[in-house]
Amino acid sequence: MSAPLFEIRQLGVAYGDNLAVRDVSLTVEVGEAVAVVGESGSGKTQTLYAALGLLPREARVTGSAQFRGGELIGATPRALDRLRGDRIAFVFQEPSSALDPLTRIGEQIAAPVAAHGGGDGRARARGLLDEVGVGASRLRAYPHELSGGERQRVMIAMALANDPDLLIADEPTTALDATVQKRLLDTLDAARRARGLALILVTHDLRLARRYTTRAYVMQDGRVVEEGAKAFSAPREPYTQGLLEAAPVRPTRAEAGPPVLACRGLSVAYGGARAVEGVDLTLHAGRTLAVVGESGSGKSSLARALLRLEPAQGEIEWKGRPVARLKGGALRRARADAQIVFQDPWGALSPRLSVGEIVTEGLTAQGRPTRGAAEAALLAVGLDPALAARRPDALSGGQRQRVAIARVLVLEPAVLVLDEPTSSLDRAVQREIVAQLSRLQAERGLAYLFITHDLDLARAFADDVIVMRRGRIVERGTAQEVFARPRDPYVKELIAAADLAP
Repeated sequence: MSAPLFEIRQLGVAYGDNLAVRDVSLTVEVGEAVAVVGESGSGKTQTLYAALGLLPREARVTGSAQFRGGELIGATPRALDRLRGDRIAFVFQEPSSALDPLTRIGEQIAAPVAAHGGGDGRARARGLLDEVGVGASRLRAYPHELSGGERQRVMIAMALANDPDLLIADEPTTALDATVQKRLLDTLDAARRARGLALILVTHDLRLARRYTTRAYVMQDGRVVEEGAKAFSAPREPYTQGLLEAAPVRPTRAEAGPPVLACRGLSVAYGGARAVEGVDLTLHAGRTLAVVGESGSGKSSLARALLRLEPAQGEIEWKGRPVARLKGGALRRARADAQIVFQDPWGALSPRLSVGEIVTEGLTAQGRPTRGAAEAALLAVGLDPALAARRPDALSGGQRQRVAIARVLVLEPAVLVLDEPTSSLDRAVQREIVAQLSRLQAERGLAYLFITHDLDLARAFADDVIVMRRGRIVERGTAQEVFARPRDPYVKELIAAADLAP
């Protein structure tokens, strides 16, 4: 019987006395699609980084990892470099940190081709951009000129550039809406089948993994606690069963309060292109309004325009008063009372400040006391207060997102604009965050404008929903109405892609 394409045996990773990964074993055959599933911090990424020599020097790695029968643990950097980016390719979780902001995307896709002697990298880049749905016309674009979904598609194009034997996709669709998730993973699945490519899908979403892989390794606290195809259909472990659960059902809430934020005929344009056109909405105290739509539909542009972070046309009202008429102290109070949690915590958190300084930055700017505030805010979002002394680069993606939420909660605002606030979190942590946000809303009468691509979460968390497409609202109503009886064909497509069809 031939050896597996890729095999890990009794792998361990330690940092001093801390065991991050313990006795992990897994195999991947040629052309097979396998999932490694678990919550943030379960050891999934550490396991695969250890196998390919991508961990920092202080990590102590034990055990074995073999590719086509060759040992990787202890291999020289030169030997690993010949494999990485050529026979083994990665799609990383955060394209904003993985892509060079100063280099055009065509050059970045062509680079691995040139590095491994693969011929005309530019022609290869053009074809791959078409294949992943970005389009060859964006060959000379810089990463900041692309949406989050487009940047992730560029990462996939880079990974496919040298026709690898094994592709490791580390949370490749975390921040993407359901239809784009499906298109991207359909693209990866088609590439795997056409090229005989093996795929390891690293994800916190067991329901997503079951669509695109044949079996799973489920990790918890650095160990594999369940494996095989039955993890998708009949899991034994309560932990695995929890990963299959849907988003939490929102608790019963009090009646909606008065309007706090509203707009009439709001439009946003970039050059000659309109990102938002003629939007009307009203956000009430104590209520959550979800804004749903694909990447590029205008959701985030709408949110920033409402907070006057983007120039816009139309009328915006704050607590019944036109914002255009607010001056001086009244305008400053309104700004402090409406806060935003951005989608990308890596870009939103200063790498030079400690977590405690980041959380209390707004209080300091307002001349308000900060003693104990950071620790209390970190506790409110389920983080250890001891993390206040660390910097963002020492945290996981999920921890950074929770710090971003803590930073605005500490200001006790009346309105929170939540721009994909749980996009990088696994479902268990999503449930915790939603429960905390719901509790805070009930206690303080907070209003939430919830920007999301996660229809499952929108259905569970929101009172009301508007669906946007190409800058316009195509459907609106209560969450129950929109998800149970969608009228617009586009909305029906979104719901079907998310497996929420009634």
